Amino acid sequence: MFSPLKLVEMNYEDLQEYLAYSQREYAQGMLDQGEYPDYETAVRAARNEITHYYSHVVPGESHFAYHIVNAANGQKVGILAFSILLRRDTKIPFVFVDYISIFPQHRRLGYARFAMKWLEKWALEHGFPIIDLNVMQHKKGAVKLYQDLGYVIFQERALGLSKVPGRYDMRLELKSTDE
Repeated sequence: MFSPLKLVEMNYEDLQEYLAYSQREYAQGMLDQGEYPDYETAVRAARNEITHYYSHVVPGESHFAYHIVNAANGQKVGILAFSILLRRDTKIPFVFVDYISIFPQHRRLGYARFAMKWLEKWALEHGFPIIDLNVMQHKKGAVKLYQDLGYVIFQERALGLSKVPGRYDMRLELKSTDE
């Protein structure tokens, strides 16, 4: 059953825990997808990728990380992290979903949908009409959720050591309620 949620910005210590948790979960996903031959290699790759990503920011870009919290009891049910990035070719800013995870015991209760709708509202309020994300193809529930929310696949690609596409790049173009 869905309960009211709120998003709470992470402090520095929370962010360090999030980075460690996301590295492990990302590594497991890459291993499950067949991008790396063993867990240790996947963990090293995830750690390198995430550490580089969060330490490399150019002027105009920024990162945000939030706890998804059950407002009724204060329990953390998941994580949402996103960035404002600049398109390489046009330098136009957009929102990129770095990471969303609902903790296993809280899945399938509408929390991810709530967080993504919250992000849509945040993006519009801050003048960003596009949200991009990528998702591993084997995470069929996540792909369906994003498609149900209006995201479209605009590219398939391979990452890691895999030569076979295993990721979807997806995009949602937001429309202001004024339009």
